[in-house]
Amino acid sequence: MSPRRLVLVSLWRSYRRVLAWFLGILVVGVTIADLVATRVADPAPGIWMYVANAFRWWLAVIAVVLVTSNLRNYVAGGITRRDFLAGAATLLALAAVAFSIVVPLGHGIEYALHGGSGFSAAIALRDFGHTLPACLAAAVTGAAASAGFYRYGARGGLVLLVPALLPAAVTEALLSTDADGQVETRFLPYAAALLVSLTVTAAVAVLNHRELRDVAIRRSGLG
Repeated sequence: MSPRRLVLVSLWRSYRRVLAWFLGILVVGVTIADLVATRVADPAPGIWMYVANAFRWWLAVIAVVLVTSNLRNYVAGGITRRDFLAGAATLLALAAVAFSIVVPLGHGIEYALHGGSGFSAAIALRDFGHTLPACLAAAVTGAAASAGFYRYGARGGLVLLVPALLPAAVTEALLSTDADGQVETRFLPYAAALLVSLTVTAAVAVLNHRELRDVAIRRSGLG
């Protein structure tokens, strides 16, 4: 098994229980809330798309932990920084795709619980197309923000916090959620908004990689 795949498998084993609990609590909570809403309100409000925003921030938190905690442990175990970064990036990307599939599935189930028949493949594709760039942006923002502090300490980290936040900020501005909890595209057509979002996310991901590919390993998580 290659070092990068070893990192991916090991990280998956470390985080799968956390992910299972997170998904379980989220799904059960939303299901109960939806069932109650169908009894007390007509029409029942949609809850899932509001709560589904938690997926992206879960990825951001995990990205922070990967940099501040897991990096030094794997390097101490003989894994190179580049192999760790490749394995960690693969884990985050796969999780982003998985969440982007779960969101439209949950949206469709919510429609069914509310007795509606308006959910379609077009809505599912729209949900997927908005969720994936948002999840990728959040993961990169979390990793880049923590990488700045990890490498340069508090002062340098604060300076680099501005570019680190750009993926999440730009994506939230262009591919957002409206007052009814439905995804919407603002300021630009979807294709242009997606291109801008992915370009900014990729640029900051490259910055993050350059910060960490030869970083000195710290005893504490942040500088």
